[in-house]
Amino acid sequence: MSLADLHPGISVFFSVTVDTVPLGTWNKLSGLGMSIQHADRTDTAMSMFYNHLPGAMTYSPITLERLIGPETAQTLNWFSAYHMLPIPVTGQIVCLTQDMEPVMSWELLGVSPREWRGPTLDAGSAAALTETLTINHMGFL
Repeated sequence: MSLADLHPGISVFFSVTVDTVPLGTWNKLSGLGMSIQHADRTDTAMSMFYNHLPGAMTYSPITLERLIGPETAQTLNWFSAYHMLPIPVTGQIVCLTQDMEPVMSWELLGVSPREWRGPTLDAGSAAALTETLTINHMGFL
């Protein structure tokens, strides 16, 4: 049994699809999270106790990063199309092993693009050309 069999989360890729449009595989993902805002209120009978009243649930923006490649055009097309007709859509992020076997998936509601950044181009540099996509979402399905 190999290390990859014991720990499938090592050396993974992330396949991203929005509204049935595949945005390809990504090497890095950050910001997948949610939180509940709380309002603390003292108990009226005993002032040493606090009630933590739940408020709104918020979802963190998700940032994806990968090397520039043929899938970049599809990402830019989706980003531009959203600008023309801004309707949030559903999306899916699937964590894949090196053998492209799914490890975990997240279904997203209300996905919309937030930011796309391309590479820094420098003819004198040997650095890899990467792109970064940041998306917002309204929650998990």
